[in-house]
Amino acid sequence: MEARAAEAGEIAAAEAFAATSDGPVALVFGNETSGLSNDELLACQRLAAIPANPEYPSLNLAAAVQVACYELAIAASAHRVSDRPPRTPATGAELEALHARLRDVLVASGFLDPAEPGRLDERMRRLAARVELETEEVAILHGMLAALAKPKE
Repeated sequence: MEARAAEAGEIAAAEAFAATSDGPVALVFGNETSGLSNDELLACQRLAAIPANPEYPSLNLAAAVQVACYELAIAASAHRVSDRPPRTPATGAELEALHARLRDVLVASGFLDPAEPGRLDERMRRLAARVELETEEVAILHGMLAALAKPKE
């Protein structure tokens, strides 16, 4: 039942959107108490209903408008996620080079004592794995580390 109701809403929205090529289209909503009169319904070319809880079948007018506009936006592909170029995950070699550079900068800055590194390297590797760095991101981090490692003038 729910799938058919959702499908009916999608079809109604697609039909309304398609009809805009012929001219303006109006969405007509009834009031929250009694909906549309029979005469008003007869003046409409297509009818659509939003399925609701049978114990409380009436929707707030603003909510009904919002649902209808959402369905129209989907039908018009207004919220389509733009195609993104494929991700290029960093290679193992790129990550190893980044870890080595990070370690060098941390030692040079005094943040890391190479005699007692603790679990910092392990934690930095886990962090990089969770983030799933891309090749470009590794290059950005290398640039940041290079800038941080420069002697101040």
